[in-house]
Amino acid sequence: MVSQLAYAENVLIFMNSKERSLKKIMKIFRGYEEASKQLISIGKSSFIVSPKAPVVVKRQIKRVIGFVFKTFPFTYLRAPIYVGKKKIEHFHCLVEGMVTKIRGWEKKFLSYGGHLQMIKSVLMAMPIHLLLVLDPPKGVLLRIERMLMDIVQRVVAIPFDDVGNGKSCWKVNPTGHFSIKTAWELVRDGGTRRPLLKELWHPTVTPSMSIFLRRLLHNFILVDEQLQEKASNPKIIKWLRPIVGWWKLNCDGASKGNPGRAGAGGLIRDCRGRMFLAFAIGLDIQMNVFSKLFVIVKGLQLARDASCTHLYIEIDAKVVLQIIANDTGAWQIQHLLTRLRILHRGIIIVVSHVYREENQLTDYLANQACGLNTILVLTQADSHLASLIRLDNLFPNFRF
Repeated sequence: MVSQLAYAENVLIFMNSKERSLKKIMKIFRGYEEASKQLISIGKSSFIVSPKAPVVVKRQIKRVIGFVFKTFPFTYLRAPIYVGKKKIEHFHCLVEGMVTKIRGWEKKFLSYGGHLQMIKSVLMAMPIHLLLVLDPPKGVLLRIERMLMDIVQRVVAIPFDDVGNGKSCWKVNPTGHFSIKTAWELVRDGGTRRPLLKELWHPTVTPSMSIFLRRLLHNFILVDEQLQEKASNPKIIKWLRPIVGWWKLNCDGASKGNPGRAGAGGLIRDCRGRMFLAFAIGLDIQMNVFSKLFVIVKGLQLARDASCTHLYIEIDAKVVLQIIANDTGAWQIQHLLTRLRILHRGIIIVVSHVYREENQLTDYLANQACGLNTILVLTQADSHLASLIRLDNLFPNFRF
């Protein structure tokens, strides 16, 4: 509990109304007077009790300490101290103090142009530390607002005809007048001036010759060296056989529309490059990511059923590899990730990304699967698929 509040020469003491306590506090006052050689003014000091305190208590306090009796509310450090419900009259001293100070500044120190600056800097900052803590009634805030608006209206009512009309001034130009040239110089990214360029656009030189010489200076002429630098470097892409004891699953998914009619296709080959198993599955309306993740799950399931214990998986979709690595994705593919974790048990797999040129076989199977309504599993390749596998094993592809 707070026993006392002190600020400069304003001291507020909370004490018991018993006679014994009153005599002790007066003893402290006398000790202060003897030590500091300063007398406590009885006439300026007062005591306040609860409104419900009996008259006997008030008389006893006055008899012992001799201070003047006062009632609530009272002001301490410009803040109203009151008991009971907040009322507008409790904040009368606060508002009147603001009004008196503002009117004094307005008449003595401020010009017409200083009124708005006073509102922005002084008026809005002066009461904020009290109003935030005291939370005054709305009537007090409305009165302060009306007082500020009264000053604003007087500023707006200034007869500007007496002071003259304003005139625009373009500061970029020393003359103060606006021009397109000075505006362009302001916004453009200026570089160093080259006298040679001025000679290129001479009136005696034809425009076509000026353009050609400018391109020549900036190395913009399309000669063989320039074309060779801008040419792309092709990459040789070739399907690589797995090591002995491993199988390789190349798979791909397709969606005609994304979402649209989807399909999935895959091919499992052994260490000699021979087809071990191929499959094509038609899907309903699905997204492209779903079909590519589905084909990995289905290919892993078929490889597991065929007792392939060591498996390379190659696909041309980095997004799917990120989903598998993070084990997170949209709710539509969560069941596929769960199924993939289950199939991974007991089998060693290595999932990697390849370019589309290395995955042309499964791209063909996935596009063919978009027109299927069933699951097609092949252990023997037909003539067309066999020729594609033979070409993939013998010859490389090129990526530009």
